[in-house]
Amino acid sequence: IIRVAEEMRRDGVDFVIAAVHDGVDAAVSAAGRLEPDPRRMEDLCRAMRGRVDAVLGSHTLQRCVGVLAGVPFVQPWAFGAEVGVVELRPNQPPVAFGGMVEGSGAWDGPGSRMHA
Repeated sequence: IIRVAEEMRRDGVDFVIAAVHDGVDAAVSAAGRLEPDPRRMEDLCRAMRGRVDAVLGSHTLQRCVGVLAGVPFVQPWAFGAEVGVVELRPNQPPVAFGGMVEGSGAWDGPGSRMHA
């Protein structure tokens, strides 16, 4: 990713976005709750800081929207329940946020208990 991002910058691209088929891990808290553990993705973002403008995560059933190691990172809820957005504008700081998708009914498919 780093090599390709550097080549893209030399070719004059304004923004470089890395989409990875990976995401934040899950960890069990002291209270027994399943919570996101972004440490591994923070390491990835740290390695790409200054080379990419944002990272789009996926794959795991966790959610992480914000900044990891100085890089905007969006990994919205799975199954289309949320859309992750990174606004990138020249000479302005990036903004990362998520927006919930409003459907016509409750999701009852795979992962519905975790989502609820």
